[in-house]
Amino acid sequence: MATIDTILNEGIRHLDGQDFQQAIASFNKALDSQPEHPDANHLLGCAACKLGKPEIGIKFILRAIELNASIPAFYESAGHYFHKMHRFQEAVTHFRKALKFDPNNNANLASLGSCLLDGGNWKQASEYFQKSIDINPSNASAHYGLGFALLCAGDFQRGFEEYEWRWKTDKYGQFQRHAEFLFWDGTTQGGKRILIHTEQGYGDTFLFSRYLKEVKAKGMHVILETRKELMPLFQDDVSVDELFPMDAPLPAFDCQCSLLSIPRVLNSTIDELPGTMPYIAPRLKSNIELPVGKKIGLVWAGSVNNQNDTVRSVSLDHYLPLIDCGTDCSFISLQKSPKSKDIKELNLSSRVLDLDDQLNDFLDTASVINELDLLITVDTGVAHLAGAMNKPVWVIVPPDPDWRWLIKKNHLPLMMQGWDTSPWYPGSRIYRRSAIQEIDGIIALMCEDLIRL
Repeated sequence: MATIDTILNEGIRHLDGQDFQQAIASFNKALDSQPEHPDANHLLGCAACKLGKPEIGIKFILRAIELNASIPAFYESAGHYFHKMHRFQEAVTHFRKALKFDPNNNANLASLGSCLLDGGNWKQASEYFQKSIDINPSNASAHYGLGFALLCAGDFQRGFEEYEWRWKTDKYGQFQRHAEFLFWDGTTQGGKRILIHTEQGYGDTFLFSRYLKEVKAKGMHVILETRKELMPLFQDDVSVDELFPMDAPLPAFDCQCSLLSIPRVLNSTIDELPGTMPYIAPRLKSNIELPVGKKIGLVWAGSVNNQNDTVRSVSLDHYLPLIDCGTDCSFISLQKSPKSKDIKELNLSSRVLDLDDQLNDFLDTASVINELDLLITVDTGVAHLAGAMNKPVWVIVPPDPDWRWLIKKNHLPLMMQGWDTSPWYPGSRIYRRSAIQEIDGIIALMCEDLIRL
């Protein structure tokens, strides 16, 4: 008969091989033999969490802590999975307990910083990231986390300096491009032909393309490399001398810079953001027929591939009060599939015009945005496109927003109506959810504002 250690080792091999079902079977077998075995409970909990069943898995991890409270790894696992579940306070509690065993544990200091940051406490998060960096100055994740926290707080000069460490993290390092070529130093000393390449999401291209004009003003010949579907938006941009899709053969250039690295090179600050509004003003199409009256655009979900999609997107049924209160409005969906099907599923086809089939590229989307009186959206690329076009846009952001939307600070005054403004986009209103589940209160505020519009 196999010993419990043999069974656990078998389960660990399955776990390492990402065969979570078999791992769970092994750990359950171990628990059948010894129900109060701490390691078996811990490992079963981790396997269940990895299988996508965190609510079940976390119970076994907490049971392991009850059975043996002297194992730091148990607290680390609890902190890690509570963080993934967006239960930030519980994550913070368990990482603090893990740190009691080893106050200088570099990884746990950085993990605690991440939990504090996602829980909205950017100031304490910065302190723990800095502690981690003091112990290990080459900890790229801690530098990146510190940069994220500083950018959230509007400290762009320090924030962008630390944010450059993203290229050394596992998350972003694999996506770095053209690093073998000379990095632009902000001058023409290395040559005037610069390749600027985009990164991350569509919204980042829309947001940071404001810096293209600044690069051009430095006397540079700007070669922009971006996603093929974005190219029509920049064909008429006077700041762009040459335009190429990603992975196409490129012309000769002297130096290169990622679009999101330009603010660091130019020493950009929150109080002196470049870009005359609007700074995205393409030659628009006019072949999409829209209804008459006050036109309100709707977007309720972002890309399902975004790791934060579950916290930034909402269900269309949450927008029902808006549709009900806007009696003099024509509602137009700019939502792309698969979520565009929600319109039919909620029997809203007679009340919300679905443009999914007509929006073939972002130039189509920009053409519709140009005709709207208002766009109501969650944090998506469309929100940034509307902002860059200087069109009125109301953006619903989660309680732990992406740093691009900053956090509420004195330079982002909270209005009586319950929204604040973005320094990036003067025509925007930012509606901030106080909790992931809290959306109805935000929609109620938006209804009041929509009636007054």
